[in-house]
Amino acid sequence: MRTVIYLLIALFFGGLTLWLVNSRLDVLADSLPTTGVIVDVQGGSSGKTSRPVVRFTTAKGQVIEQAVFRLQHTSTWDKGETLPILYRQSDPQHAMVNEFRTLWNIEIFCGLLALGFWMLFLRQLLPASTSGDQGLKDIRVLCLVPAFFAFLFAIKMMVVS
Repeated sequence: MRTVIYLLIALFFGGLTLWLVNSRLDVLADSLPTTGVIVDVQGGSSGKTSRPVVRFTTAKGQVIEQAVFRLQHTSTWDKGETLPILYRQSDPQHAMVNEFRTLWNIEIFCGLLALGFWMLFLRQLLPASTSGDQGLKDIRVLCLVPAFFAFLFAIKMMVVS
């Protein structure tokens, strides 16, 4: 029964990862990079709940000012600090910080969960060694190592965010 549950969870997170990556690539295909300047900070000037309000100019000369989400532990946001920004040409009001972790965090998290459950599924498929076959025991342990690290990194990504 555990084997089926691991497989279903792995397939769910694998499918979710593919969907998220596809959606992100669609957004990136319609996006242009620019640089924004922090003009204000929402929710206080420090801590995880604060969001910088950024002003940037689009390729068409339109000036946009909006709060953006950024995955980073920072003690303060300084007015006048610059941030790399990506904005959609079709909807420049929805901009995001152009940093790898900010763009791909949820996709990596779901992919790591899919990998971890897939490795647990594979481990369940291998028969338990009753004859003392050391090679089979080694393979079963090797299935747990990537699963452990995938779950560990997924948890670390949640905590750091």
